[in-house]
Amino acid sequence: MDDYEFMTSWPQWIRWLCVLPAAFAGIVVAVIASFVIGMFSSEDTGGPASIRVFFEVMMSAIFIFSGTAAAPKYKEAIGILLSSVPIGLAVWLWMRSAVLPPDRADAGHYISITLCIGVVIAWGTMLNAFVKRHKSSEA
Repeated sequence: MDDYEFMTSWPQWIRWLCVLPAAFAGIVVAVIASFVIGMFSSEDTGGPASIRVFFEVMMSAIFIFSGTAAAPKYKEAIGILLSSVPIGLAVWLWMRSAVLPPDRADAGHYISITLCIGVVIAWGTMLNAFVKRHKSSEA
């Protein structure tokens, strides 16, 4: 993951303090973008339901990307550590949904699955960046 350009001149301790706030700020930006896009979507473009699916999948990925980009070092480890938040939320939702009636439990299970898909997207992107970085350092 690349750094935020404006943060490169900041001391490392400040960047470490910004990891979690940056991760949550990424979610806030995603929520605002999802709301704006949802206002302009219609049933012809898939409607608000397709926007919700996109947001739920990307929410965990954006959380991981934003926090990892703010970290000054150990980006892969930070990405894995930040992944515990959406995975923990997904497990909690899955367990809480198991005691609900079947018609209501499906929504919790659906959101749990989409959160995990977002984590897989984030891990795939981090792996790609890791491989590129190590190939360029070898050349």
